Amino acid sequence: MRTVFIYYSLEGNCRSLVRNMAEAVDGDVAELRLTGAMPTGFFRKYLVGGTRSLLKETPALAPLEVNLDDYDLVVVGGPVWAWNVCPAVRSFLSTTDWRGKKVAAFVMHGGGKGKALSTMKSLVEENGGEVVATGDFIDLRRRNADETRERARSWIRNIIAGLAP
Repeated sequence: MRTVFIYYSLEGNCRSLVRNMAEAVDGDVAELRLTGAMPTGFFRKYLVGGTRSLLKETPALAPLEVNLDDYDLVVVGGPVWAWNVCPAVRSFLSTTDWRGKKVAAFVMHGGGKGKALSTMKSLVEENGGEVVATGDFIDLRRRNADETRERARSWIRNIIAGLAP
C-alpha cells in the first residue's frame, strides 16, 4: 500500500516520529512548510503559536512536494498547540480535496490532545475524505522515546494491515 506521511514540525519532534513510522512501512515523507516565519524562542513560540491555533488561523503553505493521487493512504500529523490542531496542519487539511482518499491522522502533545484529532477528522470529512484511524503520541522529550516510537510503528502497521485487500 503506497503511503505518504505529511506533517508539520516546528522543532523536529514530529519529524523524528514521522521518519520512524515511514521507515516501518517504507512510506514517503513530505513536510508542511509555512511561507512566513514562525518564532522559535521559548516564550514567543508558545504565545504566537498558541494564539494562532486558538484563532484557527490558516497560514499560507509552500507547495507540497508530493502528489496525493499517487498514494492509497495519507497520514497527516503535527503538534497540538493550545489544545488545538496547529495552524499549518489546519491549513493543509482545510484546503485539500480529500475525495476518495483514506487518511490517518495523528498528533503529538505534551499531555493533552484537546480537540485536535476531532478537528482534523472533521476537516478531512468536510472535504470528502475518510479518516480510517487517529492516534496521539506523547512528545518524545516527555516520556520514554523508544516506547513512543514503537507504539507509533505498531499504530501505522496495524492501520495498513487493516486496509490491505
